Amino acid sequence: PKAKNLESLVSEVASLPLVGRRVVGLHVEVDPRGAPTCARVEHGSGDRRLDELAKDRAGLLRFEPAAAGAKPAAAWTHVTVRSYADGDAAACRDDFVFACGAGGRAAFENKEDDDAEWMLQRACELGDNGTCAEFGRFLRVRRGQAERGASFAKHGCERGSPGACRYLGFLHERGLGVPTDWTKAAALYQQGCLGKDANGCHLLAILYWRGVGVARDRERAVTLFDEGCALGYADACASLGWRLVDGAGVAR
Repeated sequence: PKAKNLESLVSEVASLPLVGRRVVGLHVEVDPRGAPTCARVEHGSGDRRLDELAKDRAGLLRFEPAAAGAKPAAAWTHVTVRSYADGDAAACRDDFVFACGAGGRAAFENKEDDDAEWMLQRACELGDNGTCAEFGRFLRVRRGQAERGASFAKHGCERGSPGACRYLGFLHERGLGVPTDWTKAAALYQQGCLGKDANGCHLLAILYWRGVGVARDRERAVTLFDEGCALGYADACASLGWRLVDGAGVAR
């Protein structure tokens, strides 16, 4: 049986002397959990380095498991990997969602606003819900469209992006394009934290520490700082460290 591929994979290799685009066709074996276990090249690109890179990147994918009766089963599927000589913009024009998101964020950072705008918006339209929030931030920061930007953050949050929920919470905390609402901000930070958004845990911890939007609870705040730190957010680690040094909110 064939597993259902939930993600497309875009591989851009700037060091390779590509002309136009190259395509690698892979046969990927998938275990009952939806994780790839083996990939082999069915149709090569003509460049062995690109073929090997495509096989390596296939290990990053996740799949909807195939079923044998009512139980998940091991299976196989086809994956097509495309590499574009002219980068993310070309891949985005072919509706590769990850290229749209990556290219849009890079253009935003580099202040290439026209490219950032269309690529971030396209990523959101293609279902990259976290990038909806990034597009919203772009609209607020670069276009002065705070209300429109907040609507995209809400769109991403409603469709399950923890990062978008955290960003929408920040907008409610600051009153940027939405009414100031500390209680709503706390609830949105909670959604982000439950979805393993480290900064969501950190921002919620700050509200608990200060007693803003939620009842003041410094032990709960320390627990949330710890969660954010464990998820890799450096500011949460620093906040936790200072509380441990002071002994505030920590059982002795």
